Amino acid sequence: ISNLQYWSFENASIWLNNDVVQAVSTDNSSVETTAITSYFADDTYVEIEIVISVSDVKFYINETLRATHTTNIPSGSLYIGVGVRDTNTIDTNGFVEYIEAWQE
Repeated sequence: ISNLQYWSFENASIWLNNDVVQAVSTDNSSVETTAITSYFADDTYVEIEIVISVSDVKFYINETLRATHTTNIPSGSLYIGVGVRDTNTIDTNGFVEYIEAWQE
């Protein structure tokens, strides 16, 4: 199953696919993913920042650059979303403290 099936619009996101945390970007025609699970720990606060420019998408975890995508860069309307996809028996919980969005 392609990740693109779950994202039918352009976006950049960090999401949990079963027990693998991934940086994801899509231009609505194809998708690029990078596994970044090793930067997360159970019961630990994590700050996530995603910066989209015309040339790349940068994913920061706790103010440290962890992934850069230079293909499949979203360029249309962008959306903010939070979600978890769980297709096995792994228990997944989390909460969002705040979301901030801006355009320069």
